[in-house]
Amino acid sequence: EREAGLNGLPRRRVEIMRHSTTPKPRANVHQTVKPVALMRWLTRLVTPPSGIVLDPFMGSGTTGIAAIIEERQFLGIERESEYVRIAHHRIRHWMMQGPEDAP
Repeated sequence: EREAGLNGLPRRRVEIMRHSTTPKPRANVHQTVKPVALMRWLTRLVTPPSGIVLDPFMGSGTTGIAAIIEERQFLGIERESEYVRIAHHRIRHWMMQGPEDAP
C-alpha cells in the first residue's frame, strides 16, 4: 500500500529500515508511512461520520486515504512539495478504488 498509485513518479533508493543492507528504489520516500488500517481505526475513533479530518503534517497522505475510505472529509497540510505530490497521487488512487477495495 506504500507505493499504491505512484506509478510514473520518479524512484529513489532509500533506506527505510536503519539496518537495511540494500535500499530499494521507491517512489514514496517518506520515512514514517503508517499502515492504512491503523489510520482508518484512528479516524473512526476520533472523527464522527459527518466530521472533517485535519492533518497539519500530511506527509505521504495515509491519514487522507483513511479519511476517504471511512467517508470523512479531509483537509491535509504539508510544506514539502515532494510529499504533497506523493500524497496527491496516493489519495487519488484510493478515491478511485472505493472502500470495498481498502485494506
